[in-house]
Amino acid sequence: MLAPSAQANTVVIGSNLTSPGFSPLPFGGPATVTNSALPAPMTAASPTDGTVISWRVIGSGQLTPRVIRPTGGGTYTGAGTGSPKSATSGGVSGSFKTSIPIKAGDLFGVDGGGSSELSMAPTASATNLYFAPALADSAPGVAPLGTNSGEDAVSATVQFCLVPKLKGKSPQAARDALHAADCKVGPKRKGKKRTKRKKVIKQTIKAGTSVSDTTAVGFTVSRKKPKKK
Repeated sequence: MLAPSAQANTVVIGSNLTSPGFSPLPFGGPATVTNSALPAPMTAASPTDGTVISWRVIGSGQLTPRVIRPTGGGTYTGAGTGSPKSATSGGVSGSFKTSIPIKAGDLFGVDGGGSSELSMAPTASATNLYFAPALADSAPGVAPLGTNSGEDAVSATVQFCLVPKLKGKSPQAARDALHAADCKVGPKRKGKKRTKRKKVIKQTIKAGTSVSDTTAVGFTVSRKKPKKK
């Protein structure tokens, strides 16, 4: 469940990187790997639109972060990548900073090849996908070359906007609340209603709604009543 926070709104998808029995496996050539199912409380798919802001792996060699989008019928396509990073064997590598848009239902994985490796654990109820050659962004959907039992050692942190309640706040307090909730401040409009002080009387997205941190949240502000003579 996504819950409001006074600080950054984030959710981790993919492996928690703590399962026992992780062991390195080579990519065997240019390929994309990702988790498609994980036991709770882990989750493979993003529960919300947002932005991948960092990622971690257990592996070695050069790895490239990738968002993977289901296209129906058991097929997938690439939906965005970040800069490749060098993972070091012997433990968790990262967090690596990045900025990749992601939608609810998307998966997160990595591309690798050559001498690169990614660790996998024999976790019950976990499934991972193997695509060779590596997926390409916006290409027609393809089925994975392999669907395997086990947990790939890759995770991502997704930042999102959990829209705060703006009604009743001053315009500046509304902006501050949006910034604190990792929301993009949308346009401010003047309403016809007059009140003793300027305050938000309407917002474009209902409070408590989870949206991408790139989605603008606008609001309407009342007009101040003139002072009585």
